[in-house]
Amino acid sequence: TKLGLDFEKVKADNYCAVFENGQKTIEEASSEVIKIETVLDNKKMIITTKGKGSILIEDKEFSIKNPGFDLMIYNNKNHQFVESSYIGYENGIITIGR
Repeated sequence: TKLGLDFEKVKADNYCAVFENGQKTIEEASSEVIKIETVLDNKKMIITTKGKGSILIEDKEFSIKNPGFDLMIYNNKNHQFVESSYIGYENGIITIGR
């Protein structure tokens, strides 16, 4: 809730949120696959919820492809990828990893 996520949307079959400088810039929820094309630090970024999800920047994959929330952290100041991690949920089991 501190991030400003709409938890009714998070419950949807497919959900995606994008933050920039700590502010939510995109939030979508749907029963259908979501595909978002945007720009991150002057680089083409494509996010899709198809399958186990994908976060592509300039055609390089940054998603861990785990069911649940995939997180990708990018430092705009240093213009570099920081890390990918996930909070997963499958078959009643919660997993967290990098």
